[in-house]
Amino acid sequence: MALSTTATAPVVKGMVLTVKVGERLQVHATAVGQDGDAVAVVDGIDVYAPHLLVGERALIRIENIGREVPERRRRAHALVLEVLGPIPERVSPECHDHELREGRCSGCPWMIATPAFQRDQKRIWLESEFGLIVSEFVAGPSDYGYRWSSKRVARSNSGGLRLGSFRRGTHQVADMGSCAVDHPDIAACARQIAELATTLAIPAYDERARTGDLRYVWLKTNGEGEVLVTLITASTTTRVHELAEGLTTAAGVAWSVQSSEGNAIRGSAVEILRGKGTLELELAGQRIEVGPLGFLQPNPRAAELAYRELCSSPSSTARLGFDLYAGAGVTTALLAQVCERVVACDASIESAAALGTPPETAVSFLERELAAASRPDIVIANPPRSGIGEAGCTALLAFAEAGLGELRIMSCNPAALKRDLERLASGFELTSLHAYDTLPHTPHVELVAKLHARARTR
Repeated sequence: MALSTTATAPVVKGMVLTVKVGERLQVHATAVGQDGDAVAVVDGIDVYAPHLLVGERALIRIENIGREVPERRRRAHALVLEVLGPIPERVSPECHDHELREGRCSGCPWMIATPAFQRDQKRIWLESEFGLIVSEFVAGPSDYGYRWSSKRVARSNSGGLRLGSFRRGTHQVADMGSCAVDHPDIAACARQIAELATTLAIPAYDERARTGDLRYVWLKTNGEGEVLVTLITASTTTRVHELAEGLTTAAGVAWSVQSSEGNAIRGSAVEILRGKGTLELELAGQRIEVGPLGFLQPNPRAAELAYRELCSSPSSTARLGFDLYAGAGVTTALLAQVCERVVACDASIESAAALGTPPETAVSFLERELAAASRPDIVIANPPRSGIGEAGCTALLAFAEAGLGELRIMSCNPAALKRDLERLASGFELTSLHAYDTLPHTPHVELVAKLHARARTR
């Protein structure tokens, strides 16, 4: 069987498969694919293999082969049986919960490589997969203990209640009791919750049987010794009030109900069970408050570097600035340092209240301001994973025609950013694209794109 050593093999339509499920092969990984898996090309098929790094040779077993998709090579997924030629950048995972050590957690798949190598691979992946060429890749101050916001799934087993995360591609829960990327205060609080729930015999929610009590736990810290905990149950019939009373590691405990099916975690409302209802912290030089259901960047110390670039001084005097998807208001305050006036919007009830404005989507805000003949000099946007979207980009193009000078976008989803940049291309030119390693050991990356409006056609 021919073995390709390049990830640029042509797309073959209606090919006869020579690779079979269950077959063992020796491969050479030559590219980075979706979810950070290394990719080897075998007879025109992209073979995705977790726990393998680009440049390594390995013995694998084909687990499944996907169907044919137009304009894309067929894909297969494999299990790595043995790494035959490890590269020097391969390391043993620091975390005991990692599935290549004592645990089963798949949340940090790239912990098997040095952080510098991880960033190099992310840069290559961004260019090869999305055509996004990054001129600078910025590392955060720490590669471990960096996560200040952590959502965990509750599960019961023979040893009691455990808190962890869904294993990749499954609803099996891996224990995160020794997580190396969570802030130490969050890790300590999570351990106490699991231990106390076990002692009190409070069962975890069973999503198949639809029985039990505690479903999820959302933990946030301010990095100053305080943790805000949200206990999320599937119904109002619960004993989490007992759990809240014994949590000495939490500065505040809230309760929310999430009764819907699926993986949604946050409920629609909260009740403060004990202690503080908000967490006060410093981010990018601004003091902010975050509530039980409010968004907090998982890695604030790395994210604030991206925030500062997003809100840096524009190339010309800015009288009016728009802050779309403003969240808790950090970017609004930073933008106000370089603009005479800033108008912000956010659709979240909690975030909008912090901004002192009614909840409003970015599209609705832009269309209303456009109708009012507002003329911003700069617009910044930090949209959710879905991106700005077609309607939002259409409104921004109209502002470009009306005189908008600069647009800046912070994105956690390269695919969504690529779509938005393509939609905006007729009215804006991309002038710089920088990446921030906000979640080391994962394929995640934050991108900051700066765009200037093209010369107006009228």
